Amino acid sequence: MKLFNGRAFVAGVTDGGVFAFGDAHFYGSEGAKTLSHMAIGPIVAPVGNGYTIINSFGAPTVVPSV
Repeated sequence: MKLFNGRAFVAGVTDGGVFAFGDAHFYGSEGAKTLSHMAIGPIVAPVGNGYTIINSFGAPTVVPSV
């Protein structure tokens, strides 16, 4: 889970799913895709207008992809 401010947070789960709560923006997730490696926590980190999901192999996926 990554706290953005006092009223918003983003939670990530091992299948690559991302959930935005409060004032946090949802930019998408990898939950509907088949991942080659399980996502690990903390899996979300703010990157401008999105976040990064890190898998158990250490490879990052930036969401939204640009």
